Amino acid sequence: MVLELINGRRVTASGTEPNERVRVDAAGRVGALDGPVSGGGVIVDLSPSSLVYPGLVNAHDHLIGTFQPRVGAGPYRNWLHWDNDLKRSAVFRQRNMIDAAAIYRLGALKSILSGVTTVADHIPGKISEPHLSEMPVDVADARCLAHSVASFRLPWGEGPQVEYARANETGQPFMVHVGEGYDEETRGELRELDRMNALGPNTLLIHGVAFDDRDADLVAGRGASLAWCPGSNHFMFGATTDVRMLRRAGVNICLGTDSLFTGTSGLLDEMRLARTCYNERYGEDLSPRELFSMVTVNAARALHREGDVGAIAPGARGDLLCLDPGTGADPWEALVQARATDIRLLVCGGRPLLGLPGDRSFFEAAGQPFSQVALAVNGAAPVERLVAGDPAGLLDRIRARLGFRKELPFMRFPEPGRARTTG
Repeated sequence: MVLELINGRRVTASGTEPNERVRVDAAGRVGALDGPVSGGGVIVDLSPSSLVYPGLVNAHDHLIGTFQPRVGAGPYRNWLHWDNDLKRSAVFRQRNMIDAAAIYRLGALKSILSGVTTVADHIPGKISEPHLSEMPVDVADARCLAHSVASFRLPWGEGPQVEYARANETGQPFMVHVGEGYDEETRGELRELDRMNALGPNTLLIHGVAFDDRDADLVAGRGASLAWCPGSNHFMFGATTDVRMLRRAGVNICLGTDSLFTGTSGLLDEMRLARTCYNERYGEDLSPRELFSMVTVNAARALHREGDVGAIAPGARGDLLCLDPGTGADPWEALVQARATDIRLLVCGGRPLLGLPGDRSFFEAAGQPFSQVALAVNGAAPVERLVAGDPAGLLDRIRARLGFRKELPFMRFPEPGRARTTG
């Protein structure tokens, strides 16, 4: 299927450009920008005030933890103390009653409703791989990973040294939690990682809550990236990493949500929270343009996916997020203020994930199941949207398995069964 998206304005980190068209070829890649509409595919005509962004990139999530409410009674000294509370909780027992495939579909839906087309799932492949082929969003390669560096780390991978060497050889990111807490051992994790020769351009550090000036300089000097998760950090520790210090040191910073057990309901919420945290801590604004970069080009760099995701360019995957905030809207501010109900269209690899009822022919042409749902946010009146898959049916099945009306805040459908599978 060929997609041609016409009109609107394309948004980049440097500004906006009039969008005559974005053509996504049958392989799901951006084939051309601008020029006359060539036909021979699906044409989606946006309004002139529409804004077209790259699909957003969530640099850190645990999709198997897509369940709520949040669990914990922090602040904690390190992640292990929180994990002990999690494993004793009723929420964890409920999550374990539901099959992993359904939890992963919830994770995909959380991503879709936040404009995300690529998500870095930090979990061993033996857990994730059976479900990836069914995911409507792109799940970034996590073959090279460790849980953390501390002696009480979970046994993920073959150890930081081996996993980083593999990442360096294959051009993949090496993902690892570092500095997730304040105890002495956790504070020393970054330097331990460096002693292991596992800190370098392929390293994607996650959290860094306890980093100091020396740590910031070390991360910058080694060319590593950091996935900042302010929502989860504040919930678990009452604080987050000194992100201004890291920015000034020149560290590449991207944004992640962490799991729903501790994090926010999606990347759009995380952007707003990140901005609020920055303002409250430093008394200055974190610009929406920089937040845009954190969830596009910075994240693509951290995941070693530059030229593939995080930008609208020939050869990149056809991942597109469209908003229609009205004429004259600041494009970056419009993104930071957006909610799920503000999304005009979301496309991953040329295939629709979320759209208006008027996009039905596009969804039908894609040849994948979709539903029409009444979607509500923050108590506002519901709006009708087309969504890939059968989200309300998924929620109904989860409720049937649990035996009660489970609420998941990122899925606001007024009544069970409001989704109608139509494709």
